[in-house]
Parts: sequence; structure tokens; C-alpha cells
Amino acid sequence: MQMEIRAAAIRGIDRLIDDLGGDGAALLSEFGVSPADLDSEHGLLPTVTAGPEPVVLVATMVAKPGQEELVEKTLTAALPAVHAESGCLRYALHRKAGTTGEFVMIEKWASQDALGAHMKGAAMREVGAALAQALAGPPDMVFLDAVPAGDPDAGAV
Repeated sequence: MQMEIRAAAIRGIDRLIDDLGGDGAALLSEFGVSPADLDSEHGLLPTVTAGPEPVVLVATMVAKPGQEELVEKTLTAALPAVHAESGCLRYALHRKAGTTGEFVMIEKWASQDALGAHMKGAAMREVGAALAQALAGPPDMVFLDAVPAGDPDAGAV
């Protein structure tokens, strides 16, 4: 079941990248996923349409045993370049508490277009190339919709 969920997530990521105008298969291949691994029958990730609304996502990456340091160094090295990208409102690296190899990136982009440019940008190409053999699988990406309530600044990412 877990493999089916991961495969559906991969297909959803591929579709999202294609919707953004990028080459999803090329980006996924950097993480060891081939187009043959994808089909259009299922998908867990929503189709996100371009618009002026901010986009929030959480990307989780799991390092292969022995690759934890490489993954952390690669991700932290990319932070300054990503922070300088147009439309980057938040790009914050965290580690899952109690682990050494589970990394969580909390991202907020000014728009779907800004996220699309990031996904196709130089920093992501470099990260993908460096981590192609270091991750246990493709990143698990979860897109979030805010539920407005309370203080607008404290109540949303």
C-alpha cells in the first residue's frame, strides 16, 4: 500500500511540474524515477492552477543510510540561492525530530508562477543532480490550503 501511495504521489508531482511548464520527467529522473514508473490513472496531489495566490508546500526528503550528511549539506548550501529567487517568501529546512536523515522543507511562494520558476531553476537542478543517488526516493510533496481563522499573520504560513 505504501508503495502505491508513493507511486501516486510521484505521478502527481510529475503532473504538477508539467502543469507549471517544466519537464517533470527530467526533474523526477534526477531522483531516480523514470517516465515508465508514471501513469495517469491515479494521483494524490491536487492539480494546482496558476494564479496570484501564495502557494504553500511541505517537501519531505529521506536520505539513504550513510547519505545524511551529504543531503543536509546540499540542501543548506542551496538555501541562499533559493532565498534570492523571485517570489520566495519562505524556504525553511527542518529535520524531523529524533532522526538524522529525514528532512522537511517548508516553502511559501508568492504565486504558482514563482514556484514553477523555482522548480525549473538552477538551484533545483543542482540539488537534484547532487542528491540523485542520496535519497531513498523522490521527495514527498504536500500542498496546503490555508483555512483562514484568527489573526491573519499568526494563523497561516
